[in-house]
Amino acid sequence: MPVESQSASHAPLRADFMLTLRLALPLIIAEIGGMSMGIVDTIMVGRLPDSAVAIGATGLGQSLYHSIAIFGGGLLLGLDTFVSQAYGRKDLNDARLSLVNGLFLALALTPILMLIALCWPPLMQHFGISAELVEPMRPFLRALNWAHCRCSPTSPFAAICRQ
Repeated sequence: MPVESQSASHAPLRADFMLTLRLALPLIIAEIGGMSMGIVDTIMVGRLPDSAVAIGATGLGQSLYHSIAIFGGGLLLGLDTFVSQAYGRKDLNDARLSLVNGLFLALALTPILMLIALCWPPLMQHFGISAELVEPMRPFLRALNWAHCRCSPTSPFAAICRQ
């Protein structure tokens, strides 16, 4: 008899797992996409004449940039709680208010974080990182800034779409 009870108890676990996977799959795909961009950057600069310096500059630039991007993304992820609670109690006005607040936060935060990212190269030189590594990092950080700034204001919409 224990065999029947085990198979019956696995059905709710399987259903919960499938629901969780359905929620997590877009996030997994987004994370894999973000990591693959770093891999593609490394492959592309690996073909440059001074590839060791170029790979070092992109690696350092990605690490420094993503520390700021993760901070900004973490702030916007706090919006998910408010949206979920408002949606759960069927208070769409509060969900809209959270969306608008998230948009204002993203629009206010994006230029500040972009400026902080542009301050990394002088700070790295101040800490003794060689100019040979810092100079190629400058255009790379500028490119990352402009590539990712378009994503920041759409982050609050992602919270609504996950509901």
